[in-house]
Amino acid sequence: MNLSQTPFAPLSAHLLDLLRQLEGSGVEPTLAGGFGLFLRREWIAETQAETLIQPIPEARSTEDFDLLLSLAVLADTDKSQALMNALDALGYEVLPSALRFQFKKAGTAWGQSRDVKIDLLAPLPPEGDAVLEADQVRVKRRKGGSPLHGRVTPEAILVEERRMEVSLEGDCPDGRFYSGRVWLPNPLTLYVMKLFAFRDREVGGRGGPEPDYARKHAADLYTLTALLRQPDYDDALELARQNRDDSVLKEARQVVGQYFADENSTGVLRVREQPNFSATDLPRFVQVLEQIFTERV
Repeated sequence: MNLSQTPFAPLSAHLLDLLRQLEGSGVEPTLAGGFGLFLRREWIAETQAETLIQPIPEARSTEDFDLLLSLAVLADTDKSQALMNALDALGYEVLPSALRFQFKKAGTAWGQSRDVKIDLLAPLPPEGDAVLEADQVRVKRRKGGSPLHGRVTPEAILVEERRMEVSLEGDCPDGRFYSGRVWLPNPLTLYVMKLFAFRDREVGGRGGPEPDYARKHAADLYTLTALLRQPDYDDALELARQNRDDSVLKEARQVVGQYFADENSTGVLRVREQPNFSATDLPRFVQVLEQIFTERV
C-alpha cells in the first residue's frame, strides 16, 4: 500500500519515518485509533475485499497515532529504550501532562497548523506480575529505570491475538522512500476500545457529557463494522466466545445493551448525528454488535 498516494499522505509520512527508525529493534507496535481505521479502509479498497456493509464511510481526519504496546516491550528495557531513542531521533517531545507515554512533534504538512501526536497505550499486566505494575494512569516497570510507559488501557484486551499485518510504503518527511509493515488490532479488540471510548464521552466527566466526541466514536464503530470481511466477523465471534467470562468483555457487552440495542438507542442516534457521515445500513450494524456481544455458551 503506497501511503504517498492517499489523502493522508502528510501524516502517513511520519508513521513511515517511525517505522524506519524502529526497523530491526524488535518493537512492533499495533496501530489502533482513527489512523488504524484509515489503514484498514485503504487495505480493503486496495484488495477489493467484500465487506459486511457497503458503501464504507470515508475516513475521518486525525493527527494522532495510537500505538498499542505489548507488555513484553514494556518489560524489556532494551526494546523500550529503542522506542524512546526513535522518538528522540525524530524530534518528538514528551507532553508534560503525560510524561513517558504521550509525545508530539510540532507542525505537520496539514498547513503546518497541527502537531503529530503519539499516544503509547498498554493493556493491564496480570495481577501479581513480577516486572510490571499499573496505577490509574500508566503501566511501567516495578523497579524503575523504564525509559517510557504505556497509558493504562484496561479495555485493550487480546492485543496480541490475530493481529493483521499490513505492508506500507511511501515517502518519509525527508523525501526518502521507505517500505515496511505495521500491525492492526483484531476487530474485537477495536470494538471493545471504541465502545469504552464512546461510553466515557457519552457519560462525560466533571465537565459533563461530550456529545461531539461521542458521535465520532459511534461513527468509528459503524465504520469498523462496515470494514469487516466475513473472516474478520468470524474471528470476532470466536474470540468473544472464547473470552466470554473476561470482565472487560462483560462490561463491553453492557455498553452494547445500554447504547446500541436497537436503531433508537442513544449510540445509534449518535451515528446518525455525526456530520457528513453516511450510515446506510444501521439495522445490519445493530445486528452485528448484538451477535458479537451476545453471551454465548
